[in-house]
Amino acid sequence: MGFGGRVVIVTGAGNGLGKAYALYMASRGARVVVNDLGGAVDGSGGGSRAADAVVDTIRAAGGTAVASYDSVEHGDRIVASALAAFGRVDAVVANAGILRDTSFAKMTDAEWDAVYAVHTRGTFSVVRAAWPHMRQQGYGRVVLVSSSTGLYGNFGQANYGAAKGAALGLAAALAIEGRRRGVLVNTISPIAASRMTEDVMPAELLEALQPEAVAPVVAYLCHDSCRHSGRVVEVGAGWAAGVRWERSKGATSFARAAGGALRDESTPEAVAAAWSAVGDFAGASHPDSTQSAFEPMLAARALVDASLRGDAGVGAATGDKEDFGAGASQAAGSARVGAASAATQRQLLPVVEGGKAGLSDAVDAAKACAASLESVRASYSERDSALYALAVGAGDLPAGPTDDLALALTYEGAAEPAVLPSQAVLWPHAVLEALPSTPGLEFDPTMLLHGEQDLVIARSAEDGLPVALPPAARIVTRASIAGVFDKGSGALVVADAVTSEAGAGGASPLAANRVSVFVRGIGGFGGDRAPVTPGDRRVAPPAGPPHAAWSWRVPLNAALLYRLCGDYNPLHADPSFAAAAGFGKPILHGLASLGCATLHVVRASCEGNVRRLARIRARFSAPVVPGDTLVTHMWACGQSAWATDCDVVAFRVLVVRSAASSGAKDSVAEAVSQGEAHIVRVGSRGVRVVAEPSQGRPARL
Repeated sequence: MGFGGRVVIVTGAGNGLGKAYALYMASRGARVVVNDLGGAVDGSGGGSRAADAVVDTIRAAGGTAVASYDSVEHGDRIVASALAAFGRVDAVVANAGILRDTSFAKMTDAEWDAVYAVHTRGTFSVVRAAWPHMRQQGYGRVVLVSSSTGLYGNFGQANYGAAKGAALGLAAALAIEGRRRGVLVNTISPIAASRMTEDVMPAELLEALQPEAVAPVVAYLCHDSCRHSGRVVEVGAGWAAGVRWERSKGATSFARAAGGALRDESTPEAVAAAWSAVGDFAGASHPDSTQSAFEPMLAARALVDASLRGDAGVGAATGDKEDFGAGASQAAGSARVGAASAATQRQLLPVVEGGKAGLSDAVDAAKACAASLESVRASYSERDSALYALAVGAGDLPAGPTDDLALALTYEGAAEPAVLPSQAVLWPHAVLEALPSTPGLEFDPTMLLHGEQDLVIARSAEDGLPVALPPAARIVTRASIAGVFDKGSGALVVADAVTSEAGAGGASPLAANRVSVFVRGIGGFGGDRAPVTPGDRRVAPPAGPPHAAWSWRVPLNAALLYRLCGDYNPLHADPSFAAAAGFGKPILHGLASLGCATLHVVRASCEGNVRRLARIRARFSAPVVPGDTLVTHMWACGQSAWATDCDVVAFRVLVVRSAASSGAKDSVAEAVSQGEAHIVRVGSRGVRVVAEPSQGRPARL
């Protein structure tokens, strides 16, 4: 396994384990930032000698490394060193540590604070500084370092154990937050000879526990091929083992009233009577999320509710459904207490904390619509605009990269450089990431499905045409929730986002997006069923053959290209993540197919003039796998009811599955999306669609 120039920061790399990690990964091709303050085991002192020696060793062996002498409390400086030397950060090994061992009775504030400053504050500081860079590039590996003291405790190390325990909690949270952006976080608990163990282990044991035996595990966790996140691994002497939580079935300790029913209270006596079951690990489970942590508590709550209502005679009350009395089994099996679907991690916590009776209370449409979504400022460059155009097929138009439209979209030296209007669908992405945590609308983001996108380009005050989106700009996007609608099995959430160019003369409107998403499992809250939009009826593709059809064979790297435009969901890159979501391989972004349709509409219906496209909207219905072929069918449908100076082109995007994705040659086409484009007329002539030039290309549908 080579690292191919990946940039790895190793803190505390001047000696012991950190040195072994740095040397090993450098020998495998990593560019290493060797960070070490150069102090003693207790954190005192400092100097450059330790880090410089490791860097010299790496360079002498033909590797690449730079030294960093900053304290981990200044993580931003360490990351700045990596960026200055190599321009990126791919992995962080938060190894730095000190000891201030003493019994708890004798421990001073200074001894506690010194250990926490390095192990907890220092780890936080370095990882926080690297985090935005890894999220933005859609790739990162973080290895935090705990210890057996953090896992199991040790006399005289209350400060060290607390700090190493904190690493476990930090890694668990970061693993959840980083997964969608391709940032994987794991924790190791190493056992090895080092300056920190030489005074507490016999010499023969130290000889057997060499740091070099731990380095391969760290290297794997930092490697591209690692797909694991949220793991805790004990490692030493060439041995590695996973560590997980175990929970007994447990018991409820609610008091029993006369007749055997449970009262809605608990007493110390009831707790004592149930204590043997609390500590009985026969039939134990292994919780791995906050959802699994709260499920038995909600089940116990449901049992009491059922008993108080007189729904059932309750027998033994433990954490396992099979042990319930027959009548109470149904009540215990529905910890959601009347919700329309299974509880999710985001739903369970507010329900438990708020003492609510049902998960349907998690949705408050009025509260969500009144919530303020934070504005997001961003910038993009000419390179970003060209990359977007290439990612949706601009280089694959019939005339190839020399097509006039392709040149305008991808070449800064073109006579009239242009930006494909659908690039504007990227801009609300960062704002809408806040939807799952919006007050009144908390939900699990993995339950979200993108249903519809409606893009309107702002009009120019000078000539009334849609504005030309700038190839590079600083922008600000402001969003709000327009409506939350109860669809029974879930909720339809409609969000509006307006993006303006932020310039010295104030904000100039560029585009408005209306995004409709369906969130599974949070319906049944009693809200309106559907939005009412009078006078804005949809234009469906008419019966009969299309007036024109344009095609694009999706390159195998299309999803990887599109994610570089800003949507780093690992569903589109990580095979294991895609498999967990039910797909055989990573799929193309839905908005990439809209970009393809926009490109085809502009080329076929706007005479290649991007400023004639005033609006485009589409509904999504099926996934696309790189290697498939997208075919855009278009129909000229006459004057627009939305804008009197526009005509409408209805379109339907079909996918022809490749043998690799369908398992059969010439698979039957299915609809990926359909929608409408509103195009400004030129003079009195109506908009028409132009057929794709064949130029010897194979026949399409």
